[in-house]
Amino acid sequence: MPGEDPDQEALLAKIHVLEERLNNKKEALLEKELVYEEVSNLAEKLRTQALDGRKTTLEVAEKINEYKARTTELSRKMLATVSELSMFQSKALKLQQEKEEKEQALDTGSQRLEMFMPPTDDAEMEW
Repeated sequence: MPGEDPDQEALLAKIHVLEERLNNKKEALLEKELVYEEVSNLAEKLRTQALDGRKTTLEVAEKINEYKARTTELSRKMLATVSELSMFQSKALKLQQEKEEKEQALDTGSQRLEMFMPPTDDAEMEW
């Protein structure tokens, strides 16, 4: 092959330069590996937090569903109770009106008896 072979000193200098470049590349590679490792650790922590967040979200959603079901059940019971109360009030009003009518009939009958008349018109026909 044509050309010249470098002498021993030139070869040693070139080896020294190449070793320095190799050391620099190794150092850069170590730095990048450290950064990669740190980023991987942070990503793993975030993944763990995300999974915990999902679990927490699921628990909260389940509790919300429970509370919603309880609220719905209580609302139904309350509506049933209000309906029952309304029926009792209606019955109470009817009985109150009936009581007042009977008291009125009793008063009228008592007054008529004091005047020596039959208590009711029907009573006169029955006698």
